[in-house]
Amino acid sequence: MSLLTFILTTLLLAAPDALSFDSLSYDFGSQPKSVESLTHTFKFTNTSSSSVRISYALATCSCTKISWTRESVPPGGQGAVTAVYNREFGANSFEKFISVFVDGVPKPYVLRIAGSFYETKEVLGSEFPVSRGPLGFNYSPIDLGNVCRGSQVQRSFWAANLSSDDIKVEFADLSDGLDIYASDKNLSPSTRKEFHFSIDVDTTSWGLRHYYATPVVNGKQYQPVSFDIVAIEDYSSLSSSEKNAAPRPILVDKNCNFGTVRRGAPAQAAFRVRNSSSDEPLHIRAVYSDSEGADISAPSQINPGQTAEFNVSLAPSSLVRGSNTVTVFVLSSSPIRQILEVYITGNVD
Repeated sequence: MSLLTFILTTLLLAAPDALSFDSLSYDFGSQPKSVESLTHTFKFTNTSSSSVRISYALATCSCTKISWTRESVPPGGQGAVTAVYNREFGANSFEKFISVFVDGVPKPYVLRIAGSFYETKEVLGSEFPVSRGPLGFNYSPIDLGNVCRGSQVQRSFWAANLSSDDIKVEFADLSDGLDIYASDKNLSPSTRKEFHFSIDVDTTSWGLRHYYATPVVNGKQYQPVSFDIVAIEDYSSLSSSEKNAAPRPILVDKNCNFGTVRRGAPAQAAFRVRNSSSDEPLHIRAVYSDSEGADISAPSQINPGQTAEFNVSLAPSSLVRGSNTVTVFVLSSSPIRQILEVYITGNVD
């Protein structure tokens, strides 16, 4: 047999099925974040009739170090490829692929490792303090800020399994316009998951809007969580001249203080807003507060050059002993300054 014939025969014998791995994929499952590295060894057998040798192996990321049997493996012999994943990069989950190149085999063998990491229950509990049974949220309401009417906002939030058991998370009784979705609804103990959601804001809403969803964990319903937006108008299509011609609100009373009240008594305050425009009325779209105990009386519009008064009554249940600060928001038809913020301060004996 010539040397060339011998080489060709060897290449053909070392076909893509020359190595038989015990497994092509390994999942470490959920591991505590205190683990610095994870190691798995893929064992293989040479099922061909010729000796084979791994020329090299590489991973998709430098966080995974690879070692392998360097010597030629005879027919029927065994070898190994070892992957060590280093957690120094701090990912909460990972999926890495290892390509193993064998002499005489045109395509590499592709191995996979995957896994995730979880915090201790104490750490998760402090990070996700809003609990709905075994399910924890960072906060509720989930505040999305200002959103233009008639638009759609897409965001995500994280939730954690604070229990020692596997849970399945679903959401029921969603408000109109709210949609929540996740590729996998199952959470292992002491792990977190990202949920994506979208809100379609209708064209009839102004100001603060609450969207609700009821968490359902393993079939049991819990207290709803809230997604809050402030529905505003989109004035981006207006020209500079159109914006300059529009009404402009001016807050007359920059300091609004209800003084000192006895504990258990309501607090009363008032502030004034002036429309500095000489042509256009200022429409008051909505008035709302960061305090659930605020009752606000407001005009529907302020005529050009006029000043109007807004009266605020704060329920005793919304006040605390000592100093208090309540924010009132006035949403108007002004494209220059749609939202005015008024800070109401005072003390409770």
